Amino acid sequence: MDEAAGSPVGIGAGEAALVTRPAARVRVNGRDVPGGLRVMRDRDEIRIGRERFFFSTRDPLVVEPYPEEPVTCPRCTTKLLAGTPAVRCRCGAWFHQAADLECFTYGDTCPLCLASTVLEEEPWHPALL
Repeated sequence: MDEAAGSPVGIGAGEAALVTRPAARVRVNGRDVPGGLRVMRDRDEIRIGRERFFFSTRDPLVVEPYPEEPVTCPRCTTKLLAGTPAVRCRCGAWFHQAADLECFTYGDTCPLCLASTVLEEEPWHPALL
């Protein structure tokens, strides 16, 4: 996010505000930010010039080393070992997600809970502050 235009500020667990400079061309959900302050809600769209971001109260889905005891990947049914690149779905299930084994993003939805398997490109989230 362009710091010359605005800055995200965490205000509590799962809550955040967007503070903008008076002359900044920042819009949230297509509207100006009156007084330069906006308390954000899940899925708010933030536009700074031609750049577009989305605020999310959810933790982003990310590829990370699998941290626990071996479990079976629900998609390929092979073991996920500690340190293997993986993604944890919002339902809690872990999937392989490496260049040669893209189990999480193989289908459009999780086979267990039907949540989307799209990895967020760059959501704006208070945990990323």
